[in-house]
Amino acid sequence: MAKKKAPPSIRLKELRVRRKLSMAELGKLLGVGSSRVFDWESGRHKPSRDHGIAIAALTQAFGSEIRVEDW
Repeated sequence: MAKKKAPPSIRLKELRVRRKLSMAELGKLLGVGSSRVFDWESGRHKPSRDHGIAIAALTQAFGSEIRVEDW
């Protein structure tokens, strides 16, 4: 049986922690504040389509993948 992927919010946080980035640093890379990163990581809010595209591009550059469709 295939292993189920964690939700994108959890994968985003895991990637951020692995890269040793603060929420503020990740937010700066994505053009948002740390509170918005917190909202995404906690699952309180989903990113807009534009931010989803930015997350997808950044995570791909980091050797991971969180697609827009995953949210």
